[in-house]
Amino acid sequence: MDASLQFEIISETFIKPSSPTPTSLRYHKLSLVDQGVPPNILIALAFFYPNIKGTRWLADEISQLLKSSLSKTLAQYYPFAGRLMKNGYMIDCNDMGAQFTEGRINCRVSEIRKQLSPGKMEDLIFARSLSSGPALADHRSLAFVQLSSFNCGGIVLSVSINHTIADASSVSTFMNDWAAIARQTSDIPSPHLHGASLFPPVDGHQFPKPSPPKLDQGKHVKRILAFHASKIGELKAMAFDSGVENPTRFEVVSALLYSCFMSAASKANSGSHIRRSICLNAVNFRQIIVPPLPQNSVGNFYQLFPDIG
Repeated sequence: MDASLQFEIISETFIKPSSPTPTSLRYHKLSLVDQGVPPNILIALAFFYPNIKGTRWLADEISQLLKSSLSKTLAQYYPFAGRLMKNGYMIDCNDMGAQFTEGRINCRVSEIRKQLSPGKMEDLIFARSLSSGPALADHRSLAFVQLSSFNCGGIVLSVSINHTIADASSVSTFMNDWAAIARQTSDIPSPHLHGASLFPPVDGHQFPKPSPPKLDQGKHVKRILAFHASKIGELKAMAFDSGVENPTRFEVVSALLYSCFMSAASKANSGSHIRRSICLNAVNFRQIIVPPLPQNSVGNFYQLFPDIG
């Protein structure tokens, strides 16, 4: 992390569900798809809010609202407040809670992307685990929240959820429900936690846990790319004109990036033969299987589809 930028911790705590998880729901089985996810991967989101009209956010009020609404949300998403068991196929829904960290970052919202590389920015805005030890230890949180304020009065809210219990769609559903509860919206449907009944798990001692691929030191880079909505619209129009029916935003951006990667690899090798490449796309299969699953099915409901070049 840049020495000039510091994160000052104000408080660290665990937010527990507003009501205890019933004994009958104490042990939540993972699905077979959940088991295929390495236990040390997090799905992380960050929401930046600049200072509005020169008025500083009321930090205490925001903090209390987030904590109280998160507590109510965790009563519905009770596995998120539990801990992974060492057997590798169950969550102990013991209501130990989600980690909630508050702090200050000594820069302005507009400056953080200019001063930090992507990896260092992530270290600054996302919570660190209060617990050390292996990811399957029974004391490690599965959900992390960090609320940080900037010198300008802006804030950033970051959320990290263990991938073992949720895919990107699940995290999106969780965030939408949390926001709705914070707004005191009524009639919020309960999440469907039925993955294990559809894809039964196997004994964790028999199921090999995959490890993320190791990248050679100095052989990879990380970049943040921003695409304006109008530019994505132009890409969709180009794809449609070339014969692609109803191209999605994801499809056109993925195609653009992959073509750029292949072009760069070809130039780096002076047009000579280059090694085969593979691009993996994670596809949400909730709505494409028969019968389709509810969109608020929480867990891992995706499959990886390779594009080999």
